[in-house]
Amino acid sequence: MTNVLRALGGADWVLQEVLLPRSKPRDTAPYGRFFRAPVRFDQEAAALVFSADHLEQHIAGADPTVRRLVEGRIRRLEAQRSSSLTEELRRYLRIQMTQQLCTADRVARMWRVNRRTFSRHLRAEGTTFKQLASEAQFQVAKQLLAETCMSLTEISATLNFSEPAAFTHAFRRWSGMTPSAWRLENRAS
Repeated sequence: MTNVLRALGGADWVLQEVLLPRSKPRDTAPYGRFFRAPVRFDQEAAALVFSADHLEQHIAGADPTVRRLVEGRIRRLEAQRSSSLTEELRRYLRIQMTQQLCTADRVARMWRVNRRTFSRHLRAEGTTFKQLASEAQFQVAKQLLAETCMSLTEISATLNFSEPAAFTHAFRRWSGMTPSAWRLENRAS
């Protein structure tokens, strides 16, 4: 991104600072060399900070027709994209739930954000990692019960429950019925 901005902005374009939502590495020199600006770590979000004057700068060779087309495409993509961390996390957990143990620490690290920052963003959206992980387990459990012949023992192991009884207890809390009873009522034909 910085290379694109430098190419568009020309020799006068400079960053004032860079904010990164990752922990500070032992050696920060490569970041300073790359960005050619002060870099602050452990921030809430990633940001490139530069003067607002750069937004008014004319770009040599800019085509107004191409600009309108690109802006229209961006608006359509933004309308399709969920801007919510909660929605992105829901999708991610449903996909990953059977592949690996999904903990808040692991997901925060994978998204290169501090765990506390991650939790704070979720709280701001009215939820927690635990709630979303439980919701994803329930969704995946229903899918496995309805669409596979996996035993309850296999499903509980797939969803990282300590034992089938723990899975049955959680499923009853989610749905008000046992996994076996739910399977009988909702079995795919």
